Amino acid sequence: MTMILIGVSSPSVAPSPQVMSNTVEEKAKVFFGYMQDYLGMQVTYFDNDREFQIIANLREVAFAEFERLSNADDLLVVYSGTACQTDRTKFRALVTNRLSTASGYTDSALKSTQNGIDSTKMPGTAAIAVRMKEDLRDAKVKLDQARNILK
Repeated sequence: MTMILIGVSSPSVAPSPQVMSNTVEEKAKVFFGYMQDYLGMQVTYFDNDREFQIIANLREVAFAEFERLSNADDLLVVYSGTACQTDRTKFRALVTNRLSTASGYTDSALKSTQNGIDSTKMPGTAAIAVRMKEDLRDAKVKLDQARNILK
């Protein structure tokens, strides 16, 4: 017999720093994929200086976001593994500050990506950049969530 519960919701539980680390790590892998995509596209547009530069800029945005998210993941892993409450309290300020900084840089990455979308004449480049922009928005949300659970 299968029971269906309608209108029953579980209490909202904030994710742990370890859960947020896993989420941030997965998002970092997405940006590594964008970086590889753009690198492959640069070969295709090697003879078109304008498009080559646009793609190079988008690749740099993807690489920088990959690094930011990887660093945030590392901080969350170390924070989660810190057992001493005194050390954890001291480390929390550093981690929240770095997560806040990463989130701010992600705002700049969104603007750079929009510039790439506006500048490119190649539909394939624009399509990947639009997807990346959505993933940047999602990365910012994840960074802000991770920061907020540590407050």
